[in-house]
Amino acid sequence: MKRSSLVLTFALMCLCLPASASADVNTAKLEQSFTMFNSCTSEVMQVDLTRHYMIWRQGDRSHVSDASAVGLSTGTDYRVVHRIEETNHGGFFEVIRFISLGSETNMTLTDDLGDGEDPIITCS
Repeated sequence: MKRSSLVLTFALMCLCLPASASADVNTAKLEQSFTMFNSCTSEVMQVDLTRHYMIWRQGDRSHVSDASAVGLSTGTDYRVVHRIEETNHGGFFEVIRFISLGSETNMTLTDDLGDGEDPIITCS
C-alpha cells in the first residue's frame, strides 16, 4: 500500500472518530485488505488486517490484529508478527514484519511515514 494511502486512511479515521467524554480519547477499528509487492520474493502479497486506533492529545497509537498475507504467485502464507504505528508530534513510524510459514524469505518493512524517504526493506 502506498504511503499516501496509509496517511489518507489515518486522516480519514481521525475525522470520523466521535468525541470522547473521558480524557479526550477517541478509538476506532478498521478492517483492511490490500495488495503489496514483496521485493524479497518478487511477488505480490494479499494482506488482510484489522487496525485499531486510539487518539488523544499527547499522541496517537494504533496496532494491528488478525493480520496475515498470502503470496499470490506461490501461495505462501505469511503472518504479520510485529507491526507498530505511533504518532506523536513528529508523525508516524511503522514497522511491518512478514514471516513466511513456508520456505520463502521473510520481509521487514520500516518506514517513517512523515517524511519523503522510501521505506527500508530487509530480507531474512
